[in-house]
Amino acid sequence: MSIENRVAIIKCDGDYAKVPPFHPGKEFPEYPFKNVGAYQDNSCYEEFRLLLAKLQLDIENYGQQGWNPLGSLIQPGQQVLIKPNLVVFEHSLGEIGLFSTIAHGSLIRAIVDYVYIALKGRGRIIIADSPIKEVDFAKLIEFTGLDKIRDFYSNNTGIEFETVDFRDLVALRDENDVIIASRKQQGDFLGYQLVDLKKKSFLAPVDKHCNRYRSTAGVYENFVPKFHQPGKHIYSIPKTLLKSDVIISVSKLKTHCKAGITLGLKNMVGITNEKRGLPHHRIGSPANGGDMFGDELGVDYKLGQYLIDLFSRVKFGQFLLKYLYVPFRFFIRKTKNRFKKKSFAFTINRDGAWYGNDTIWRTTLDLNLILRFSDNKGEIKENPQRKYLSIIDGIWAGEGNGPLEPVPRKAGLLLGGGNAAILDAVASFIMGFDFDKIPTIRNALDSHYFVKEISWLENVDIVSNVKEWENRGYQQLENLRFVPADGWRGHIER
Repeated sequence: MSIENRVAIIKCDGDYAKVPPFHPGKEFPEYPFKNVGAYQDNSCYEEFRLLLAKLQLDIENYGQQGWNPLGSLIQPGQQVLIKPNLVVFEHSLGEIGLFSTIAHGSLIRAIVDYVYIALKGRGRIIIADSPIKEVDFAKLIEFTGLDKIRDFYSNNTGIEFETVDFRDLVALRDENDVIIASRKQQGDFLGYQLVDLKKKSFLAPVDKHCNRYRSTAGVYENFVPKFHQPGKHIYSIPKTLLKSDVIISVSKLKTHCKAGITLGLKNMVGITNEKRGLPHHRIGSPANGGDMFGDELGVDYKLGQYLIDLFSRVKFGQFLLKYLYVPFRFFIRKTKNRFKKKSFAFTINRDGAWYGNDTIWRTTLDLNLILRFSDNKGEIKENPQRKYLSIIDGIWAGEGNGPLEPVPRKAGLLLGGGNAAILDAVASFIMGFDFDKIPTIRNALDSHYFVKEISWLENVDIVSNVKEWENRGYQQLENLRFVPADGWRGHIER
């Protein structure tokens, strides 16, 4: 059975390792760095190793010095890009909050080691992401310990190892949460390729509403029309990614206010430098072609959002938003109780953060289409252009109003597979959600780009270190009853 329809679920009793560069807890037969560095408590490393074995990767050599589990995906001399979820570097709950929000460095170290084994000393390893524009990438790399992993590899191997910030523009906010400055930076050292999906875009069926597309990342100006018009759907993609032979996604097991969940598929929103051009929602309500908020939302909220949108489309929008929007928002916060009966729970289904969002799933699947099928010149081909493995870090997971400030949840899970749509469906089911109610997953499962045969899901091979889950259908898996984001509560649970 192919890794495409095999899903490994590892129940983890331990926690993340604490000291970078996160050496394994013991010297496994295949471990390439004999007598280098002190060993430490690192159950995460051992659990990822077990996940690879459960996926039946090079299983005939498991337990031997020559075990090379990623050898079927990676060849010596290739370029491997590891794309972790590194969306933020701050959380109101501090370290434990971040553990629930971004991929942990100790898991990434384990992945890197097995990539190195497969490369056999020749090739390139790149860890890259495009966090939200306010993030200090250097601090993020330091917090995750990726700087220490990079230094360890530089000092002990001859392989090329880099951490890359895909963003070419970063921003600074003031105490009122208003962006007050931005600056250009190098971004991807190879530059960017514009990829136009045209009619292949998942946005194409709603082209008649193109003028309503808005991006959460574009605050003072609406950049979306530069990238999306009827028949034109352009994405700016780092050339480093397009030139990679293998992509390994390392996502988090967490909820998402706009998409319902954020797992492997949604992780690919971080492969573009130009998030200001990504449609996140459509201004208005479903009655007039929008999905930013429900038809039943009160006049107070609708007025506020239309006012913000108007400002974003004028030349001096930044000035107007800074000096008019902030006082307006302060007024609304002070008076929102007055409108509570008119507004659908004021803080719920705002900015497209609800179950009626019909846009973000389309953008997400467009980026996954590019990831898998675009050649390095931006042309969409019939067959996948690079190998792929999806890993979900759920040792610490996030529930509630993710993705930036989820409530930490110790789920104790690692999941992996070769097909992001299949893996996400199984992972969301364990979380306690009906994946048919999650547009990103439902539509990926219906697309021939991501699932060649729908029977793959029904016949998915579940492998696990939990006896009750091993070789059972996904319907037999435990329900962890994750708390959904507010705008999805009562509409996503199974």
